[in-house]
Amino acid sequence: MNYLQRRKILRKVSALDLIPVCYRGYDVEEERVVVLIPKFKSTFYHRIFPMTQKLFYRIKLDELGSAVWQTIDGKKNVRTIAREISENSQIPADKLADMEDRVNKFMTMLYERRFISFQQIMAGGEDEL
Repeated sequence: MNYLQRRKILRKVSALDLIPVCYRGYDVEEERVVVLIPKFKSTFYHRIFPMTQKLFYRIKLDELGSAVWQTIDGKKNVRTIAREISENSQIPADKLADMEDRVNKFMTMLYERRFISFQQIMAGGEDEL
């Protein structure tokens, strides 16, 4: 699916109604999520450069990012994820809009860096909400 097709799908759906899906593997270290990004797409480069010890770039997330990442399961939309995090972190209900905004911006950053995608895009826009 090209950029224009994805953009057309994303314009039809509210950002809070999108359902995120993780693309990358991760580890949990000291209660923080570390997203693993492969350095090479092919094992061919590992044979050429055997001195490369580390096979992954390690992106460490903060507390909010770790909570969001662990809540993504491919079934919950962004609004539901924001509510769950605000309930678990004891944030007052009047600041829920702020939490939705923060989670939405974080999801946008993850999508731009290709750490996640959305089910609506993967389904080709057939699952319009």
